[in-house]
Order: sequence, then structure tokens, then C-alpha cells
Amino acid sequence: MLKDILKGKVVIVGIGNVLKGDDGFGPALIERLNGKMNALCIDAGTAPENYTGKIVKAEPDTILLVDAAHLDLEPGRYRILKPDEILKSGFTTHDMSPRMFMEYIGSRTKAAIYMLGIQPEKISLGDEMSETVKKTLDEIARKKGVDVRDLFFDIVFGVSPIIAKGAKPHIIQSLESREAIKKANHHWLSVPITDMTPQKLGGMAGGYGAYITMPRFFRDAVDSGIRMEEAIRKMTSFPAQSWGLYDRGILRPGMKADIAILDAAEYRPVADLWHPNALAAGVSHVIVNGKLVLDNGELTKERPGEVLSRMQ
Repeated sequence: MLKDILKGKVVIVGIGNVLKGDDGFGPALIERLNGKMNALCIDAGTAPENYTGKIVKAEPDTILLVDAAHLDLEPGRYRILKPDEILKSGFTTHDMSPRMFMEYIGSRTKAAIYMLGIQPEKISLGDEMSETVKKTLDEIARKKGVDVRDLFFDIVFGVSPIIAKGAKPHIIQSLESREAIKKANHHWLSVPITDMTPQKLGGMAGGYGAYITMPRFFRDAVDSGIRMEEAIRKMTSFPAQSWGLYDRGILRPGMKADIAILDAAEYRPVADLWHPNALAAGVSHVIVNGKLVLDNGELTKERPGEVLSRMQ
């Protein structure tokens, strides 16, 4: 039935919380489909309203929402719901109803809107996705002919039809398995990134990923056999050059002075849910834009950081 409704320009929106077991079905399916289909695939997490502008700008003919839903079916079974069924129902597993989101999108596009709803088995915080729902995820992905390896190389080498002429493609891959992360670290094109931003020190961070991503990557990379120099390159010059920040990432006269001085043997993440602002161990000094912001492990009052944009 999916092939019967996905017509014209298609936007697929995965909704859900990956920390709550089967509720992460939507984002997980987007991860499988992204780029392989001739469609814009969006992992909207638990806040699809944040992506309304992107959806409207795409001028879609069809929008498919993918979400866990209470459908009175056996776990792992799914249904394609039509717009009137979605608007009348109260089946959502989230506090926010899709009604307002759909009405807003419907008022600004001429798209036909559907929902692929899957009956969850486990949606408590901290649950793993159930095997039943995983099988359904694999089934839908296979129907769309998805092969992650083909997708990766299609995009990297610019042969995918979703890549505009002259565009410089990037793949953002969220990995939760420690083994999958270590394997990805060894690929010559991979770099570590985070979408987390540190909040005011001493207060609760929006997420501690800002404090653990780089030290965890470094520790995993070096401990799994990647040369220390290569691990550092993946954290500095490689992403800087890839994203057009040509005045950063290398220690060279005339470059911006962004420097971290650390003990490679001691450099490791410390932050966790209970201590989200804990600085990484092993770092003695940090210089940002030529200003010393960490001096012998102690923060100074300097805050010279700035938002960066791609250089032309």
C-alpha cells in the first residue's frame, strides 16, 4: 500500500523517542530509508513542529508520518492511516497530538498526508526496541530495497539522484551500539560530531553529549588501534576542511588559534546524566580564538567562542 500513496514529491517524517523502546520506530525507519528513496526523509524526534518550515519549503505532494501508535493491534503490526483517521484519533504515544501539526502543514501545503502507525510493545524510558518491532522495521526497509552500504557510497561519490549538482554531501549517522560506533570510527571518511550545546556551567545541560563526544571518540579510536595522529585529524583538520572552515583545524601561522593541550593517556569523558557539565579528564589548557579559556584545568573568564559558517 505504501507504493500506492507515495506519489510525486514525498516527505517522510519519523516521529518518536529513541530512548523509549518501540517509540523510536519512526526515527529508526528514517535512518534506514534516508537517501535511498527519492524522498526527503526527516528524523523529527519528539518535536515534529520544529521541522514545519523545512517540510513546507519542500513543497511536497505527499507527506508520510511514521510513528508508534495505540491501534489495538498485535505488537509489530502496522496500518496506513488516512488524514481523517489521524485527526479523529487519540492513539498517539506522545503528549503532543499530531492534530495541530497536521492542521498546520495542511494549511500551508497541498500535500496528501498519511501516517504509518505501528503498534508498540515496549515504550518505557530505557527500554530497548522489541524484537517484534525490529522485524517490522527490517521488513519495511527491505520492501524499499535499502542497503546501507550502497546508500553510503552512492551519496559519497555523488551518484545518488538526491544530490544536487555541485553539492558537497555529508552523511549524519546516529549510532547507539558501541561496536557499531567503533567500526564507524575506522572508516577513512568518518568524523565525530554532536548536535549538543553546553549550557551555563553549574546548571543542567541540555545534554551531556557536548562534553563527552570528542573524548569518547578519541578514547574509542586509540584503544581500538587507530593511530593517535589520525584520531586527532578526524577531530580537527578533517572536519574543518570538509565543512569549509579553512582558517581552523591546523597549527600553522595565520590560522585561528584554537588549541587544546591534553594528556593523551588520561583524556577521557567524565560527564554523565548526573554530572552533565563535567569537563573531560586529561585536558590542561584550551585556547579559543587566541584567548586562554582553560588554564591548568581551571576555567578562566574568557568566552571568545563564536558561531561559525562555511567560508566561500
